[in-house]
Amino acid sequence: MLLRLWTAFFAGVNRMRWHIFLFYNAAGGIVWATFYGLLGYSAGRLFHNNFAQVERLASIIGWIAGAAIVTIVLTIVIVVRLRLAKHRQLEGKKRLST
Repeated sequence: MLLRLWTAFFAGVNRMRWHIFLFYNAAGGIVWATFYGLLGYSAGRLFHNNFAQVERLASIIGWIAGAAIVTIVLTIVIVVRLRLAKHRQLEGKKRLST
């Protein structure tokens, strides 16, 4: 889903011809909209009489997504800090050896 936000940037970086990009981007948008539209419609028909179940499912998905985001952010912070510490350590060794 987030990749669709970056497609124009990636196409420009890779010097893709605009008319080819336009065709594939439009086709991808149609497929994406059709898929999510049908998915939402089907979910609405399936859960139309039991909205409490939809609320419970949305809550579970929300907690899972929140936990995934927190985990990803923490992982990125830890990796960046470890790399910075390693870089500083290497810089300190270079200064001592010169």
